[in-house]
Amino acid sequence: MALPGVGRSTAGAILSIAFGQPAPILDGNVKRVLSRCFGVSGWSGDSAVLKELWQLSTFYTPPKKAAAYTQAMMDLGAMICKRRQPLCEQCPVNESCIAFQNNQVDVLPTAKPKVKLPVKEKIFLMLMSDEREVFLIKRPLKGIWAGLWCMPEFSDLEGALNWCEIYLGFVPDYHLQGLRRHTFSHYH
Repeated sequence: MALPGVGRSTAGAILSIAFGQPAPILDGNVKRVLSRCFGVSGWSGDSAVLKELWQLSTFYTPPKKAAAYTQAMMDLGAMICKRRQPLCEQCPVNESCIAFQNNQVDVLPTAKPKVKLPVKEKIFLMLMSDEREVFLIKRPLKGIWAGLWCMPEFSDLEGALNWCEIYLGFVPDYHLQGLRRHTFSHYH
């Protein structure tokens, strides 16, 4: 495990397949098989769930014929206990599989929880002259749209009007155009 990219599961696979030593593995296929067979719910990236899966993998890794077992577990997950449209009727362990017996194959393993994006509300000030010229300002060199020319942006209408009075010397006639939703990768 001292080599870059070789974690606990890869090291276990090498020890097991190359050297015949009993060593647990927990790649994505094995996580799926164990989650379904033993009804382990919760996202496998969660430390408590991952710990439980490692315990199961360790407990069921046989002391002999470890290479055959390791390869069989990976193959079972890759070819039978597939992520989508698993072939449960062909599975050699379906009679003891909790997910199969309880009709939960579609919900196990638990998917990674989606992060709820925060909502940010901004006001963009579109100032247009009688000649239909639009007022733009250059954004800071750091942050979103760094260094680009954009309409002035404010947290609220009062801030926009105060800015106009201070920097432009007047408060423009205005009307609100309504709300627009724009989604970024990390917020709305």
